[in-house]
Amino acid sequence: MPYPTKTYSFSKKICIGESPKFILNGTVLYKFLPMNTQTDTELSPADVDNQQSQKLTDSSEIGNQILDKLDHLQSGLDSLGDIFEQRLTYDKEKEKAFDLLYTELQALKDNSAFDSVKSLYLDLILLLDRVENIKESITDDKIENRSDSIKNILTSVSEEVLEILLRQQIEVIQTVSGTPFNPSCQKAIQTQETDVESENNKVFSIVRRGFHYGNRILRPEEVIVSKYHRA
Repeated sequence: MPYPTKTYSFSKKICIGESPKFILNGTVLYKFLPMNTQTDTELSPADVDNQQSQKLTDSSEIGNQILDKLDHLQSGLDSLGDIFEQRLTYDKEKEKAFDLLYTELQALKDNSAFDSVKSLYLDLILLLDRVENIKESITDDKIENRSDSIKNILTSVSEEVLEILLRQQIEVIQTVSGTPFNPSCQKAIQTQETDVESENNKVFSIVRRGFHYGNRILRPEEVIVSKYHRA
């Protein structure tokens, strides 16, 4: 015959601030722990300080690594900036060299083209001189009742020749009497004495017109220059 059994029920309850205790059939049983015993989850103040120090050390190391990477990145950016600046300077110098070369080639081309027709322009200028001389030599005594009409015709021819030269960028050197003599574009063919010192080495009169093509003198202007002579 089986022996009677008695069932015991256990329950575990842990309250904060109290010792662990068990309840057996409604009776509370306490289990006392030694006074200096520590649980696995509790740390001493020294351990806490060590952990905090370790965390600070780890954070400092991570910060140093980040700073090192930033410094390396900055160095790379500086190097890249230097490369860009050098390339920009090189491109500017190359562009300047090409512009200078183009200007020189264009000037050479223009000079070659001008030299090939220079003689033609000089012939037109001589024709203009001849027409002007003829117009000035006509008087009423030589050609009765026709001098004005002939002069008008010669004036028209002279103006047309000047227009042809102007279209080819050949212009008359503009000078007036009393201006200082300029040997770069004028040719002194005669001197005129003057007793006025301030008129020394100034243009007294223009004998024949001069012409220029841009900065080039096609024919210098022929002038008479005043020279001071003390009375």
